[in-house]
Amino acid sequence: MSRLVPWHTVAPLVHSGQIDAPVRPFRLGCGVRLGRVPRRFLSSEFRNGIDEQLGRRWRVGPAQFCLVTTYKAHSYGDPSGAPAGGPPTKQDAARQRLQLAALSLWLARPSSVHFRFVAHVHESHLGGVKLPPLFFTFDEKPSLSRYAAARLTPADLKGARRLNVALNALNLSGPVFIAARYLWLALNQEHADVRLGILWMAVDALFGPEDGQGIGEAIRKRVPAFFGGSRKTQIENHGHAAAGWKARCEVMHGDTLGARSRKEKEYLLLESESIVRGALLSVLLDWRRRRAFETSTGRDAYLTRIACAFVRPGNAESELARRAREKEVASI
Repeated sequence: MSRLVPWHTVAPLVHSGQIDAPVRPFRLGCGVRLGRVPRRFLSSEFRNGIDEQLGRRWRVGPAQFCLVTTYKAHSYGDPSGAPAGGPPTKQDAARQRLQLAALSLWLARPSSVHFRFVAHVHESHLGGVKLPPLFFTFDEKPSLSRYAAARLTPADLKGARRLNVALNALNLSGPVFIAARYLWLALNQEHADVRLGILWMAVDALFGPEDGQGIGEAIRKRVPAFFGGSRKTQIENHGHAAAGWKARCEVMHGDTLGARSRKEKEYLLLESESIVRGALLSVLLDWRRRRAFETSTGRDAYLTRIACAFVRPGNAESELARRAREKEVASI
């Protein structure tokens, strides 16, 4: 049997100039590091592998930040030993660790920082042996334009580490991990229709009723009850959930968002992202809610209980919330 040797999985980050990172690599938890692209990944062999398999536009620069995780394996395709539903190979597990770390950065502060590919690099390749890197690409363009000005601070990185540890501790078949996986997919979608549809798969995983009955009405009640706040805030959240559910139904039933203005489409995406992000932050950072959301039945019982306290808004309240939302859309 071949001996265990080190492998490295590296994900160069696009728009990494938005990261105010320390000079030394920052540990994001669960075996993932954030730092400058290591010199060894700038070797001619590695660059040639990128050029041959991906093209010159994917080239990595020395000032670029990346996410890196290291592990040992006999060969490519070694089983990970993860439970059913988990990543089947060690390389898949490494790629998932980088995806969760990138998602944690976005949850800590939404930005346009993302990665377009990961490379699995055998240690011997870096020593000159002709075993080329293995690449996996992510071709979509993530994040909305308004995130382009966001910068990740050292405080954000510390917050991302806490979130990353919590994400990696989740039950892989539980509603929170499922919602996080859908959010990752949505953030890597360029088309608004697809992005919105996947975001609402995440909303459904978090807030949908277990029996699948009256989904829209249940979500419209559960979202404001979950986030709480003043009566005005809850009514506004009810309006956000109602608008998103309506658009979700149009997309899921074969229509598009094409008839809406650019501002309306962007606002729909923003409020849908806010529902998912806010819910994930609340659950991941609150052990009581995290325990309630460990299973779909526990989540459903918890949401059913708290939703009883929410009183559906009257016509006058709904009209005020509608006007407030229209002003927010116009301000984009």
